[in-house]
Amino acid sequence: MRKSLLNILKGSFLIGDDAPKHWRFFIYLAVLGALMISAAHESERKVYEIAQLSQEVKALKNEYVGLRSRLQRAQLETSVARKVADLGIFPPDKPAVKIVVKPSDKKQP
Repeated sequence: MRKSLLNILKGSFLIGDDAPKHWRFFIYLAVLGALMISAAHESERKVYEIAQLSQEVKALKNEYVGLRSRLQRAQLETSVARKVADLGIFPPDKPAVKIVVKPSDKKQP
């Protein structure tokens, strides 16, 4: 066991008779490592993009809530009356009268 450990540390297994088998394994490990590093970078990029989009969604929701509350305030009768008072339009003093049209029995030509 000690001799094999020394052979590994010296690197003599890379120049022996069965060296091509070892080299193929090391190339396989290098390619596999490169793929793992690439996948890790891609996943971190996706996480960053998701975090950025989440912040954007949160900002848009806040903007939506603010605009909705401003719109509700602008739709109030008092707000509308205040804005059209400059044009000389005022709310009526008496309520509207409902006009009912009864159908006549006579048919018109």
